Amino acid sequence: MGRRIAGLVLILMIFLANNVFAANWVYYNRVGNLHTEYIDRATVYKDGNKLTFWVLQVLDRPLSINYAKQTLKFEVKLTSPREFRIAESCLYDAQNRPGTPKVHEPEWEVAENYDNRQFDFALRYAKNQKDTGIRPTP
Repeated sequence: MGRRIAGLVLILMIFLANNVFAANWVYYNRVGNLHTEYIDRATVYKDGNKLTFWVLQVLDRPLSINYAKQTLKFEVKLTSPREFRIAESCLYDAQNRPGTPKVHEPEWEVAENYDNRQFDFALRYAKNQKDTGIRPTP
């Protein structure tokens, strides 16, 4: 009986882990004839005046053998004026294989109108908690 319960608990944990950390890409914007942008609503976190979320850019045509998609992690200061930076990024090839993720430490930039519209869109899905640090996959 104990083994059955342990087995069921293990199966349940595996099932929940796969569903909890699954990306949930929501269409955000089309950028000319270049790419389409999606926001992962499963990774939108608001912690005080800081917002973090992931964006997926899917290119219409791969620009190179190693670049068909890109994920970008945005960090936003919800101050006035808002400031943001891209904290991490990762390129994906046409077969959805990731390249080496890059961690960025750029300076904060003041948000323009376009940026603020994207941040407002992401805020609709924000959960009040700290960023989990999990990188979603396209």
